Formats: sequence, C-alpha cells, structure tokens
Amino acid sequence: LALIFSGMALILAVVAPSLGTVVTAPAGNPQETVTEFFDSVIAGDYQSAYACLSDYTSLGLENTPEGEAGQQIYQALRQSYSYKLYGDCVKNGLSASQQVLLTHLDVTALEADLKGATEAALNQLVQSLPRDQLYDENNNYLPSVTDSAYSSAVASLLSHVEDYYTTTGLELELSYSTGGWRIVTNTPMLNALCGGAAY
Repeated sequence: LALIFSGMALILAVVAPSLGTVVTAPAGNPQETVTEFFDSVIAGDYQSAYACLSDYTSLGLENTPEGEAGQQIYQALRQSYSYKLYGDCVKNGLSASQQVLLTHLDVTALEADLKGATEAALNQLVQSLPRDQLYDENNNYLPSVTDSAYSSAVASLLSHVEDYYTTTGLELELSYSTGGWRIVTNTPMLNALCGGAAY
C-alpha cells in the first residue's frame, strides 16, 4: 500500500502543474459581482466595473464622444442607467447565470426623432434670421446654422429624456476562476449599455 500511495503521489506531482489550479468549490456569490458591475458603471468607476468582466478589459464606456451634442447625449445615457436583479441565480459548477432588468436611454429612438426636431429648429431660424445669415453663395445653409439647429433639437429632446427610456431584459452568464466570479459579456448586454446603438 505504501508503494501504491507513493506512486500516486509521484503521478500527481508530475501531472498537477500541467492542469493548473483546480477549483473544487466556488466561493462567493455571483450576484455580488453583477451588483458591483452595474453599481460601478452607474458611478462611472469603470476600472472597478471592468474588473468584474472575464473577457474584456474595456468596453469603451469611459470614452467621451466629440462634439457638444454627442457629449450631452452620452451624459444622458450615463444618467439613465438603473437595474434590478430578478429571478434566482442559477449555479452549475464553475458557471452561473443571473437575469437582470437594465433601464437605459434608447439612443436609437432619440436619434430617429432628431431629424424632425432639427428640421423644425431650422424652420424657426429661417423665420427669425436674415437671408445672408442663413445661406452661403450656393444657397446652402451655413454650417453655423445647421449646427445651431441640431444643438437646439438635441436640447429640446433631452428636456423630456425620460420619454426615451427603455428596459432591456438580460441573461448574464458568469464564470468562476481563482479571482472569483466574473461576467461573460454578450451582445445584448453590450448593446443595452450603449443605448441600443452598438449593434
């Protein structure tokens, strides 16, 4: 028996390093990781948020768009986030799943209404400004006029931004490693975080 156990110990000593760390009993609560991720996103703490992911070091949420109007829409998106966990967290060995309701700004719906709102703002400018302040020598709107109309349209729609809020149901998968539970990103999650404008 001593020889058998010694032989098994030698085999394990040789094979174990090639297998890496073996996790037999996952510790921690997957729901805590989900909560930490969304709380960090809402707080703008992207370093902490990304630490909850298994497959991304960045989602680009920390990058502010160029242009005043783009920045206003992005800020409205950030302020729109809220979430709720629902259903039980289902564990299966080193994996788990959790359902989440994520409320966010529907950027695509907002952008769809921007065209009409911009045209309405242009009509107001046409009625209030002399012709030489509206058109160039080719009878096209001056860039300053179109920029002003677009900015006015954005401000008008954002004045009732809650009308563009929507709620998306997400099924989040998590995996366990020695670092704890981490979220495996999926397309619906990424798209919702981008206001529906990513995919």
